[in-house]
Amino acid sequence: MSKETKDLKEEADYMFDELWGRKVFAHRSTLQNNRKLAYEWLADELCMPINDCNIANFNNTTCKKVI
Repeated sequence: MSKETKDLKEEADYMFDELWGRKVFAHRSTLQNNRKLAYEWLADELCMPINDCNIANFNNTTCKKVI
């Protein structure tokens, strides 16, 4: 993995954690549930199946969309 890809994945992960960590989805119960709801939202935003929505598997283009 290139440094650029690694950096983009770290930034995308940080931004995603900020989203669900701010309890944007807090009205729905637990933090674990918030993370699940946030991933469902992200998958929908990226037009991908929830099973494919994992930042570790994203390419540079997809990471940039998250950021």
